[in-house]
Amino acid sequence: ADLAKADLAVRLDLMRRKTRMLIHDKKFVEAEESCRQALASDWLAGDGSIVLSTRGRFELMLSSCRIVAGDCAETARCNERARDLFRRAGDESGVAQVEYTLGSQFYHSRGEFKKAKTSLRGALSYYESVPDVVMACQCKAILAHVAIERREDEEARKLAEEALDEAKAIGHTLMVGMAEWTLGRCAVGRAASGKGLWPCVEIQAGNDT
Repeated sequence: ADLAKADLAVRLDLMRRKTRMLIHDKKFVEAEESCRQALASDWLAGDGSIVLSTRGRFELMLSSCRIVAGDCAETARCNERARDLFRRAGDESGVAQVEYTLGSQFYHSRGEFKKAKTSLRGALSYYESVPDVVMACQCKAILAHVAIERREDEEARKLAEEALDEAKAIGHTLMVGMAEWTLGRCAVGRAASGKGLWPCVEIQAGNDT
């Protein structure tokens, strides 16, 4: 029984790695097909924690494929299914990954900044508790960007400064750039108005601010 379980874990890991590579190479059609084949396979039948977590990760990868295709409704459903599977498996890392994905990709791209903030705050809480310095830094940098879209200038500045310090410490060039950009926006806003961030900066924040 132990050997069979180990063999299953190896097979599932190989399937997941293959699909992640396809997404990395931007072969989203092939990646979606791989996800759907995996989710329909007998290997992912059952309710063991390994199986549930793996199903969750395939649902999360499927959501990445669907958002590229512009299918927002299916993207949301994939993330909801993934979050439910991770919770059933007791996989806190998986739940945090869903919250990060929703906040940084789905809600952010739709201008739903209030929801993006809630999701990213949930992810940040987990990554700080583990701790995962890289993911916590990314959450802060994106939260800073969300805060500036919500006209929360002091929060944006504070988060961006924290993200900048952490990104420099770990050599995360992309997050250094994002944090510096946000701090630049803060500086421009204050210099222009003397009061706050937004009088001279027009940003379309959507309905959910």
